[in-house]
Amino acid sequence: MDDARLQRAAGCRRGGVLADAQSAGRGRLPGRRWQAEPGASLLCTLWLPRAEFQAAPPSLLVGAAVRLALEQCLTGELGRLEIKWPNDLLVDGRKLAGLLCEAAGDTVFCGLGLNIEPVTVGAAAAAAFRRPPTSLRQAFGQAPERGRLLAALADSLAALCGGRLDWLEVVQAHLAWRGQTVEFRPGLGNGPAVRGRLDGVAVDGSLVLTTDAGWYCALSGELTLVGGLE
Repeated sequence: MDDARLQRAAGCRRGGVLADAQSAGRGRLPGRRWQAEPGASLLCTLWLPRAEFQAAPPSLLVGAAVRLALEQCLTGELGRLEIKWPNDLLVDGRKLAGLLCEAAGDTVFCGLGLNIEPVTVGAAAAAAFRRPPTSLRQAFGQAPERGRLLAALADSLAALCGGRLDWLEVVQAHLAWRGQTVEFRPGLGNGPAVRGRLDGVAVDGSLVLTTDAGWYCALSGELTLVGGLE
């Protein structure tokens, strides 16, 4: 993402940077770092003008684009592949991919880490995961070439930003934990907990819960499944 910002500063209004390995990736929450071995993941940052997202929340639109790209590149049933609000993709509750979208001026930078080959971590690192990782190889027995995945992602982004496909329709259809009891903490996850049924996502990207007090909507926070994997 740092390299992408330099390229944007040099005058490129849209583009992408692809990395082979990752040693100091950052996530949405402060203090968390991500690593990836060479050749094991699709690691990239794409950037494009903020106006192209229109009113869509970037992290959810890009999550929908990744889901669509995987539909192009994988064969077989993909019903277990879900979009977790606001910025992850899960398979059977395990983390397959993470997203980090950052806005700077009139540009949005969209960082993606997608596990292709099995993730190998030590016990100490594994204990730090909120959700255990998985990969395309582990979950589906397939490992598409990274260039093919990246091209499919670019196509999906263009279709969603251009209005040919509806990002909200994709997210609602594949939203993790929809209809189940969840716990939500606003902000960076350190606010008071709200428990309720996950009903879906609003057009502005807000999470929509039904609680004992009625509907509850929020734009930013941490979501966990009650009685499931954190």
